[in-house]
Amino acid sequence: MKAILNLKLKYQISILVAIATIFQIIICVVSFNSLSVVNSNLEKVFQNRLPSIDNIVQADRDFQQALVAERTLLIDGIDQKEIKAQIGDYTKNRDQVIGRFKKYAELSESEVEKKLIKEFYENYDDWKKYSEKNLPFLKEGYSGKRSAYTEKSLKEASKRFEKSRGNMDALQEEILNYAKAEFQEAERYYSTAKKRIFILFGACLLTTVIISIIVIRGVNKSIGNALSTITTESDNITNISVQLTDKSTNLSSASTEQASNVSETSSSLHEISEMVKKNTDIAVDSANIVNKGQQGLNQGLSLINTLNDKVKEVNSASIALAGKVDANHSRFEEILSVFENIQSKTSVINDIVFQTKLLSFNASVEAARAGEDGKGFSVVAEEVGNLATASGKSASEISELLDGSLENISNIINNSKEEVTGAIKSNEVIIEEALRLSAECESVLKQMEQLFKSITESTNEIASSSKEQSAGVDEINNAVHEISSASQLTSQNANDVEVSASQLNELSKRLVGSLEDLKKII
Repeated sequence: MKAILNLKLKYQISILVAIATIFQIIICVVSFNSLSVVNSNLEKVFQNRLPSIDNIVQADRDFQQALVAERTLLIDGIDQKEIKAQIGDYTKNRDQVIGRFKKYAELSESEVEKKLIKEFYENYDDWKKYSEKNLPFLKEGYSGKRSAYTEKSLKEASKRFEKSRGNMDALQEEILNYAKAEFQEAERYYSTAKKRIFILFGACLLTTVIISIIVIRGVNKSIGNALSTITTESDNITNISVQLTDKSTNLSSASTEQASNVSETSSSLHEISEMVKKNTDIAVDSANIVNKGQQGLNQGLSLINTLNDKVKEVNSASIALAGKVDANHSRFEEILSVFENIQSKTSVINDIVFQTKLLSFNASVEAARAGEDGKGFSVVAEEVGNLATASGKSASEISELLDGSLENISNIINNSKEEVTGAIKSNEVIIEEALRLSAECESVLKQMEQLFKSITESTNEIASSSKEQSAGVDEINNAVHEISSASQLTSQNANDVEVSASQLNELSKRLVGSLEDLKKII
């Protein structure tokens, strides 16, 4: 309990509310449990016992109606129409007895009920079989003397009927006993629950009152201590308010002087900011110009590299051309060798022509010796001689043509070699000079590129520094403006503090009066 009293007031009240809430929850739980049990018992009565007693009562009523119909049929003077109507009522009521009794049997629970139900079925079957056998008029009307049926109905059939109705009465009494016991159980549990709830309510109320008294005493003590502390501090508040008034007056004059100095500083910083912005703009323009120059330089380097690649391609083409010319020279030399072979073969043909002419001459000589027999052969020898002469003439012409062609081809090959070799050497000299000049230009342009990069980096650094300086000056300028606004706000707050100090003094006086009233209330 001491630990609770040492807590803050809001925690003490929270604990008190929590305890009260817990008690309410306990009461609600006990009440709900009790009502649930009572409801279960009552529900059992209304859902089971009442339908059971209703079904068995209706079955008993139908059973009696069947007996009434049977006894009505034994009365003298009833006509056939009435007989048929009573037979229909008898059959209908007898069937309804079994139907309603079966509904009741489905709701039965105890062993006593089941035993009585079994006995009822046995006695009912005995009554039904006896009636169907000994009282046939119940189905077809009269076929004999009415007095004989009356005796059987009033004695044997009635005896069996009363046994069945006795079972029904016993079942009704059993159901009523069960219902009564269940009602008594519900009433008993209700009384017990009511006592529990009253006891819990009293205990909860007593506990809540005791805790409330303890908490209220603790709160009263805490408020008393707070009042004494507030009373002591109220005088200090009064003294502080007087000192605060004096200091606020000094603060107001100092803030006014500070505001004038800040205003002068702000104008100077504004001029510096404008100069830095101009420097920044110039540096940015220079950086843009340098960037454009560097872009042109990069394009020149790109063109030099392209030219260098093209010269290299021309050199490669010249080398390839020289290779092709050499290949053509080789082919011409092969052709020249073929012509030389043909020339050598022409000398062979001349030899053959000479041999052929000699052979023709010898053949002519031999033909002349043969006389008449050799005339045919003489003609052949003459034609062979003519053919040899024509072949020799053709071989001489071919030899002359070959000699001229060989000399011309040889001259063409030699001249072509000298011209192509000279042209290739001239191209090589020109290409080497062009490559050298291209390499020197590339070297110079790369040096210029390095210079441009250095200039660009320096210009960018200058622009970046100028931007940072401009941003710094803007921040300082904003800070000065904020200081100026703050000094003005301070001056205004000083005046407000002076007014508040006066109000605080008045408030402390009213607080003392309120504390005296609170002490009286406590």
